[in-house]
Amino acid sequence: MSEPMWTQHLIQQSGQLTLGTLRVGVFRTLADEDGPYAVLRLSVSGAEHVQELTMRPGDATELEGIGDLLLLVAEPSTRERRGSVRLALASARTGTETGTRTRTDDGAAHG
Repeated sequence: MSEPMWTQHLIQQSGQLTLGTLRVGVFRTLADEDGPYAVLRLSVSGAEHVQELTMRPGDATELEGIGDLLLLVAEPSTRERRGSVRLALASARTGTETGTRTRTDDGAAHG
């Protein structure tokens, strides 16, 4: 069995990433005494609910039927700039191309 291929994605707070049936939204980027963290909202096409995850850099979670999600970097928001995250996703479907679209809060789609 081959190793999964990891893809990295940079998403600003209030932005979202769509990979096939998975949608990842960056709800909050914050910091506390333990360091930076992000609150992500995940949904899958056809699912009835949205999952909210609080993750710190280095945290990973398995997304059933989709793959693994790893938070690499969380840059907290400041008064001067919006925060962002860098995620890595390893697809459970190796050898398959998945469509990628990133949408920013200005409504522009990229990908």
